[in-house]
Amino acid sequence: MKISSAKISFSALVLVLAGTLQVGCGRDTSASSAGIEAGPLRVSARGIAPYREAGADNSIEEYGHEASSAELKQAARAVHAYLVARVERDWVAACALSSPYLRHHIKVVYEFTHPGKPRSCAEMFRALAPGEPPIADTTRKSTEVDADSLRVEGTTGFLFFDGDIEGRKLIMVRVGARWKPAGLLPTPLH
Repeated sequence: MKISSAKISFSALVLVLAGTLQVGCGRDTSASSAGIEAGPLRVSARGIAPYREAGADNSIEEYGHEASSAELKQAARAVHAYLVARVERDWVAACALSSPYLRHHIKVVYEFTHPGKPRSCAEMFRALAPGEPPIADTTRKSTEVDADSLRVEGTTGFLFFDGDIEGRKLIMVRVGARWKPAGLLPTPLH
């Protein structure tokens, strides 16, 4: 899959993969299958303006163009489901919900850090995932998604959403007609 238009270097992707967890469609606050209360999913669709910061590098905020409302809602649901799977430690679901691009880079990093130890996607995810939040309130907050903007160019995009205490973004890739997470974890805006 070609993502050259995003101008994202491999080293930047490794930083995303190595990041730590920080912490619609109406309102959706539900108990997960693992008994963890998931944070709410909302799609406020305020656009990109709240995420621009004066004097900062806003190149990602200015990336591409604003996606349709339907694409924003679908991407928000995809990110929320992915974050819930991660906190539930449901690595099979996390793999299924992530993009082939992310799965490929997880494999590359895993093979570099664990030479000669082939594993399934779920096992590689589990091995590379940073520690998940240990307390319920943090877990709930780490799955909170209030989506405002999906900036897209071709098959690459960035979902901008409010989470626990700050705005976050997550790189996305269109797979067929669906948006899927292409970053291991959301990152702060600046």
